[in-house]
Amino acid sequence: IGSFAVYAGRRADRGRVVTVEPAADSFELLADNLTRNGLSNVTPLRAAVTGTVGRVALHRSAVGTGHHTATAPADGRS
Repeated sequence: IGSFAVYAGRRADRGRVVTVEPAADSFELLADNLTRNGLSNVTPLRAAVTGTVGRVALHRSAVGTGHHTATAPADGRS
């Protein structure tokens, strides 16, 4: 987890990489991977990127972490 963040962080010698991971277990692995690789120029955020402001539900897929999705709260709006 975080292989692209490590790749990007190693190449961003004069920049900063921001990575977003909403799942707690994946975020922990990502943060550990960044630490193990000594990448202080990568900022991990435990968040989701959606078209909705506020909290959203993370629907975890049984297929794998690459299939998790975030959707707006079930309040009748689409």
